Amino acid sequence: MEHDIKVGAEETQAALLNQAQKLAGSACKHYELEGADVEFIGFSEHATYRIRTAGEDKHLLRIHLDERSQAEIQSELLFLEALQGVEGIHAPSGVPDRNGETVIELRTDDGNASSYITLMKWVDGQPAEGRLTDRQVHNIGKLLRSLHQAGEQFVPPSGFIRPHWGRQSFDMAMTRLSRYYSSFLTKPDWRLYGQAAAKIQTELAGMKKDRHSYGLIHADLHIGNIVFDEDDPRPIDFGRCGSGYFLYDTAAILLALGPEQRRDLLRAYDEAREVRQDEVRKLECFFIMTMMENYSHHAPNPLEWEGMRAEQPYALAYIQAFLKGESFLFRKLEPVRRQDH
Repeated sequence: MEHDIKVGAEETQAALLNQAQKLAGSACKHYELEGADVEFIGFSEHATYRIRTAGEDKHLLRIHLDERSQAEIQSELLFLEALQGVEGIHAPSGVPDRNGETVIELRTDDGNASSYITLMKWVDGQPAEGRLTDRQVHNIGKLLRSLHQAGEQFVPPSGFIRPHWGRQSFDMAMTRLSRYYSSFLTKPDWRLYGQAAAKIQTELAGMKKDRHSYGLIHADLHIGNIVFDEDDPRPIDFGRCGSGYFLYDTAAILLALGPEQRRDLLRAYDEAREVRQDEVRKLECFFIMTMMENYSHHAPNPLEWEGMRAEQPYALAYIQAFLKGESFLFRKLEPVRRQDH
């Protein structure tokens, strides 16, 4: 269905946040959380709020601002429900309303806006500060393994709808990036990006899908979507979860690590064997793919442009190595000198 609140609509972000705030108030009444402390967290595909009651119970309230259907959101919650009780995984879960529904649609009191709403159990933990410790890296590797085993075993019920992350989604990301690349890339840079995208599509076309390599994944497990209870990593924000390669899922966290910690994470992921060379090649393909998808996601936001420009000497070093067929995952690359036009 079409909702009145849309990311990218003509209304300013301030107006969207104002509407989301009204919906958050309506949601608190619906969930019988009147009087709870409501703290705004962030604004992306959904607006998120931390809800704290007088009894110190904590929840995450999500106002869904994208155009995902109720079935898609419900399917995310079904996967999260399947993860509850799995050893080594502390994931969020949906909280039903008084009617037993975990995805509801609400309108603001003035009737001017509507959206789907979900209330989640809060996952306790702290975001990473600075460089990850070796113990944290090791434990993330084990967490990834547990998530992928759960995704491999998950049997989607009838009506289960989640996105597929692969050739089509990457093509859509590159189309989006083509509209904004000039804000942080030169034309020679963009040509290299295009060459890398073509190589990625060729490699994706040749990859086989089987239950040991492909299944339901988090699909956005970067360092910002992991909180820590001491050294115990806990995944949050499963809003992108869907079908994809397990190595694609792994690449997201590798972007935040140096060469030695990448190796350590992969050893923890499968302690029974070393990563094979063909797997390294696929990981490097997904590494570049994920990096370019990240730029596609952030490129429309002018506040991100300065940081993205500063990253390009390093991003282009990875892209050049990828295009030359030079393995880079376990070695440090020197930043490249950029051409102006």
